[in-house]
Amino acid sequence: MLRTTLSVSFALSLLAACGSDPASPCANGNCRDAALVEAGADAQASDGAASADLQQQDGQQQADALSVDGQAYAKEDITPQTLKSWIDGQKSMTLIDVREPGEFAAGHIKGAINLSWTGGGLKANVGQIPAKLPVVVYCQSGARSSQASAYLVTEGFRPVYDAGGFSAWTGAGYPVEK
Repeated sequence: MLRTTLSVSFALSLLAACGSDPASPCANGNCRDAALVEAGADAQASDGAASADLQQQDGQQQADALSVDGQAYAKEDITPQTLKSWIDGQKSMTLIDVREPGEFAAGHIKGAINLSWTGGGLKANVGQIPAKLPVVVYCQSGARSSQASAYLVTEGFRPVYDAGGFSAWTGAGYPVEK
């Protein structure tokens, strides 16, 4: 078995591919975990840098877990109820809506900034995100926020929280700003 280090961009492209197929095992919105489980992943660090491993066996490539600073993927999923309590308690955080601008304009969580994941806004503006504050990311259903939170971890943000989908927020009856 040949093992080589894989670039973070390749690992993230694997995550993106998982989220693009509604029939994939990550249809529940947790693309990162499903992609890694499907690949038979186990975490491995590489000199404290963001990395993933590639196993090549019989011509097949499989992605192992993304690791950052020697720790397997460091993000935490939170519920709409947790996010609401943080907002009500005025917890300091950067709240990022990674949906498209049209989705954001139709309604979003008060205090959120719109940095689209698929439109490239998050990557283009990552240097503007305060590094000392916790980052909370959400999208419509949880797929894009999972990918975006993985990216933020590779960029060195800690802690990163994935609040999943705006649909769960509105389904809980929480306020929406337009």
